[in-house]
Amino acid sequence: MNYRDYQPQQKELFGYRPEDVLEEGHLAFFIDEMVENLSIESFYDRTQSAGNSAYDPRIMLKLLFLGYAIGITSSRKL
Repeated sequence: MNYRDYQPQQKELFGYRPEDVLEEGHLAFFIDEMVENLSIESFYDRTQSAGNSAYDPRIMLKLLFLGYAIGITSSRKL
């Protein structure tokens, strides 16, 4: 498959990790753990290999779940 590199624990992009900024027990940590434990192989099977690299389905699910959990349902606002 043709996905962009996804390394949730990297520090190089912004210079900090979510653990450094968010308080312990934040909803984002629960969603992160939940999505990492899901079986999402069917998402990977449906992705086309032509064109630009797609975002990893794990990060997209995390974004959608967090947005819906805090009441943001608009893709533009996310």
